[in-house]
Amino acid sequence: MPSAGSTQSGLVEYKSFQKQSLQLRPFVGRHVALLLDPPRSVESAIVDRVLSAIDRAWDWYYGFFGRMPQPLYVHAGKTTIADVAKTCGAACGMLGATGIELTSWSMDFLLKAAAQGRYDQAVFYELGRNFFFFEGTLGRIGAFVTGFAHVHRFHAMDACSLIGAAWDGKHDFQDYRDAMLVKLLDTYQADNALTWTSTLAANKCPPNKYGWSTADFLAAAFFEKIFRDHGEAKYRKFWQLMMAAPRAHTARDSAARFVQIAHAATGADYRGLLKDSSLPLEIDPATDIVPLRLYWSGKRRDNFTTATADGEKDAKAAGYSYVGVEGHIHSAQVPGTVPLRLYHSERRGDYFTTATAKGETDAKAAGYRFVRVEGYVYADHEPGTIPLQLYWSDQRGDNFVTATATGQANAKAAGYKYVGIEGYIYPP
Repeated sequence: MPSAGSTQSGLVEYKSFQKQSLQLRPFVGRHVALLLDPPRSVESAIVDRVLSAIDRAWDWYYGFFGRMPQPLYVHAGKTTIADVAKTCGAACGMLGATGIELTSWSMDFLLKAAAQGRYDQAVFYELGRNFFFFEGTLGRIGAFVTGFAHVHRFHAMDACSLIGAAWDGKHDFQDYRDAMLVKLLDTYQADNALTWTSTLAANKCPPNKYGWSTADFLAAAFFEKIFRDHGEAKYRKFWQLMMAAPRAHTARDSAARFVQIAHAATGADYRGLLKDSSLPLEIDPATDIVPLRLYWSGKRRDNFTTATADGEKDAKAAGYSYVGVEGHIHSAQVPGTVPLRLYHSERRGDYFTTATAKGETDAKAAGYRFVRVEGYVYADHEPGTIPLQLYWSDQRGDNFVTATATGQANAKAAGYKYVGIEGYIYPP
């Protein structure tokens, strides 16, 4: 994990996204740390103002999406926002993980605008990239990925009552926002030749006066339309359901997830927006059964059950060994099912998968952080299902969920204590 380490001069060593070693001066907030170029002269009150604004935006993102980015670029446990000469653009943010870089020009503009009580949008956009957890469902259309950050920078700034600075120092902030989220969508909807395949999938923007060429602003407008049509509560539900929707393997799958989850969250049919009536409106429960796999770490003495590609990736990256399939669960919610949530404790080195209110309460009380929804299990016994049982080892500090006779026997042989049933799943 790249980390900024302290030096005797009060500066910190920072390894940039482009693998350059820099000496930067840290200013630490509640959630983020500004790492500034040492020659930069700025009043502490302005730095505090910027830190407060970004911290509050971080609060909004976490509160709205209910999940923290994976720690990647950090200083003192905080997300780094580093002052660099060069990065992947005027600004750059990690996807689904902590770490933001602003070029010298962008950092200048952020600080100077804040001195006037206004805020440049770039850092709030990059926070959106840090909080993007939907690669598996929407990521086959790149415009959806970037569009997520585009639209949510505005929501975060609105929630924090932040006044936007001129866009790139030259365009009126509100006019630019309206052109992106409202007028661009009007242009798209008015032209029957424009569809999701000729815009989003092809990454081509409808005609516009600003010369935008890629489709990410249009994707942002698609998300914003759900918000404008149905309000915050149903828009939040859209993202909650998207978090656990089945993975997409093609661009068409990602387009289908958009209309399917929008329909599940709001009851509305957005196939007309995408101009494609052939997209399936419902997720077929029969096709969303996925294996619940067990991994084991001898080093951590930890059992880890997961049903997602992200979970398997995390297990392998941490050196866990594959054990076998404990059973099968739904990747999308169907009647009678509840979320199977994954929590993690850094202190214990323990992954804990639970589907009960008691399990969630116990996890939070013990300092575990929520990672993701792994899938959905039945709350009560259904024909053809078997119990998913929870065991606990005080000695190892390990929560172990299993649905197989082998898993139960291994738990008992290792001194684990039976806790209860988390839910019911299909057999291996």
